Amino acid sequence: MTIDEKLDLIIDDMGFVKTKLNSLEGRMDKLEERMDKLEERMDSLEKDVRELKEDVAVLKTDVSELKEDVAVLKTDVSDLKVSVHGMNIVIENEIRRNIDFLVDGHTLLNNRIDGLFMPANAIEVLQIEVSGLKSRVLELETQNKKKRKKKVAVG
Repeated sequence: MTIDEKLDLIIDDMGFVKTKLNSLEGRMDKLEERMDKLEERMDSLEKDVRELKEDVAVLKTDVSELKEDVAVLKTDVSDLKVSVHGMNIVIENEIRRNIDFLVDGHTLLNNRIDGLFMPANAIEVLQIEVSGLKSRVLELETQNKKKRKKKVAVG
């Protein structure tokens, strides 16, 4: 093989290599584009992750404050339970006893008032009965006078 033939072969091979290099260059360009897009997406994801971390930090603070508030509420509820229990004891011991005294006093007053008005009622009933009896006596006297007049007239 001559040098010209060898050179032609090398030139052919170089053309083939050049084609391959052009193809490889095109693929590298596409790869670079994809890498750029991936970098953009990674930057966006990093930004989102940073924002999520900030939000989680805020949530942690809120949860911590909420826990403190719940602890305060638990203390308040416990204090209220003690206070209500104390009020129940006062109601049972003091107020109930006072109510019983009032009920007894009210009953006693009612009995006394009934005792005061009972004679008046009894007097009224007796007056009505006496009035009825007077009417009956007058009726009987009238009947008796009529019978006497008939006997005197008959006899």
